[in-house]
Amino acid sequence: AMDFPAYFGHNWDAFEECVNDLSWAPADGYVLLYDQLWWLACDHARTWRTARAILEEASRRWEKEGVPFYTLVRGTHGCGDVAAALSDQYR
Repeated sequence: AMDFPAYFGHNWDAFEECVNDLSWAPADGYVLLYDQLWWLACDHARTWRTARAILEEASRRWEKEGVPFYTLVRGTHGCGDVAAALSDQYR
């Protein structure tokens, strides 16, 4: 689980701010593991698309600064469309 700072606003703007300004969690690089992806991607697809877009943009931003930032996902549990979409994107 991500342990966001106390000022975290529990909305998409706050999430975007926190993953793009990680001064609250200094490190040489970052790896996020999203476990049980099926729950979000299959049952709440619109929410997943928003989260994924924010994480992809953060990854590109950190890459430009030479800071590793990866999001790993697992646990599609038969949510084939999600697995196929991720597979197609990263070929």
